[in-house]
Amino acid sequence: MAIKESWPGRYLGDFAEGDVYKHPIGRTVIETDNVWFTCATMNTNQIHFNRHYAAKTSFGKPLVNSCFTLALVNGLSVEGTSRNGLVLEWRNVRMPNPLFVGETVYAESEVLEVRPSKSKPGQGIVRVATRGLTAEGKIIMEFERSIMVYTKEAAPGNMIFPVAARE
Repeated sequence: MAIKESWPGRYLGDFAEGDVYKHPIGRTVIETDNVWFTCATMNTNQIHFNRHYAAKTSFGKPLVNSCFTLALVNGLSVEGTSRNGLVLEWRNVRMPNPLFVGETVYAESEVLEVRPSKSKPGQGIVRVATRGLTAEGKIIMEFERSIMVYTKEAAPGNMIFPVAARE
């Protein structure tokens, strides 16, 4: 039996300025996501969880919490951008259109800059612009991230999968 390694994510040497990654997994937002996240984070703005209140706004229905949207779009892009690193900064976060329960979100990222770290050997900085869009193509979130990414040789996650104990 051949053991096949799964996708390890991109390392520093795999990024090139101008590359665009269309992250393949989409996620449909359900009401539980929105209400749970809103309540768990103590956000008391009723536009996220009170249909009666939200119906009186210009949106006519509850909005998906913008912090949930940021976390979701970021999470959808991890496999292609930051699986072998960590985010140092988010900037220029914009929400050009609202997101509603029942919509499906996808993400894509463009590599803006790649450079080796001046202070951390085996790592570098990758700056990406990521945007979240609905299945219909409506852009609901845009942001830039600077990510500290490992080289393949320096990554701490290499070969960490355990070996099954045999009895």
